[in-house]
Amino acid sequence: MEAARTVKDVSPHEFVKAYSAHLKRSGKMELPEWTDIVKTGRFKELAPYDPDWYYIRAASMARKIYLRQGIGVGGFQKIYGGRKRNGCRPPHFCKSSGAVARHILQQLQSMSIIDVDPKGACFTLPWNSFFSWEDDNFSGKARSRSGGRKDYGRTLS
Repeated sequence: MEAARTVKDVSPHEFVKAYSAHLKRSGKMELPEWTDIVKTGRFKELAPYDPDWYYIRAASMARKIYLRQGIGVGGFQKIYGGRKRNGCRPPHFCKSSGAVARHILQQLQSMSIIDVDPKGACFTLPWNSFFSWEDDNFSGKARSRSGGRKDYGRTLS
């Protein structure tokens, strides 16, 4: 008998890749017109090279909300932040763009994948299809691609 597959049983990279492809195929998420020119943070020099970066970021944010309930825009700014290089001066941590995180959270909320409480924290809805049968299906596909192995090299029983 196979153990229950959840999002935690799958490699994060494989799950995000599979779910971002699903978001793109479904057509429910509309891309803003600024996705090809916007930087994702002050510490970046250029916009992302991948044309599907918006779907990948949305899938990653949905996964992080599932794993860590109650996270908001500020939390995502810290998660996706990075090192700002200041030339000959020392580098410092810099947060990522809040507009990108806010827009993706609004898109996920309009698709009924997440819900936002009055304080601004995001939660996955317990009844939605995002983490019921669809994600188990994605988990199974991603797990079969990764050879049944988790990131830590242990085989799943």
